[in-house]
Amino acid sequence: MISIHLIAGTIIAFLPYGVAAGDAQSPPHSSLERLLDAIEQVESGGKAGAIGDGGQAVGAYQLWPVYVKDANRIAGTKYTLSDRYDRNKSREITRIVLAHYGKNVPFDKWAVIHIDPGKRKDWDRPAAKEYLRKINEAMKRSSRLENTFGKEKGNRTTGSKQAIWVQI
Repeated sequence: MISIHLIAGTIIAFLPYGVAAGDAQSPPHSSLERLLDAIEQVESGGKAGAIGDGGQAVGAYQLWPVYVKDANRIAGTKYTLSDRYDRNKSREITRIVLAHYGKNVPFDKWAVIHIDPGKRKDWDRPAAKEYLRKINEAMKRSSRLENTFGKEKGNRTTGSKQAIWVQI
């Protein structure tokens, strides 16, 4: 669960399981959210009822039962297999797993964690490279849409933008 506080006129977001904006090991909050958006688009096109991999991968993030079990073990949560059909719960489950296995992993490789947390450091394998390419394309499409509709988010004080990319 994300908690947001206003401290001395600054909004501070506290993210779960070691994910903190500005942390050297963790991505900025907006970067993680953009990555989660891209994963959702690549996995299911945003369809919460999507089913794949012979019925094993379910929901907007195409979560397998073992992924849910792993998130519950990591965070002490009690997500159920039916929670995979809930976009918000699936997003939280994915956030838990990425943040846990993403420790000491370059953020531009975090997408690989989603497809196989156990092989998160095997970035050069063909499946990982192809997945990163798809994530990169989804993020570029998202950026173009934001620019088209004038909704790109930036720091209001400096005008700087937070962006992420994946390296292929």
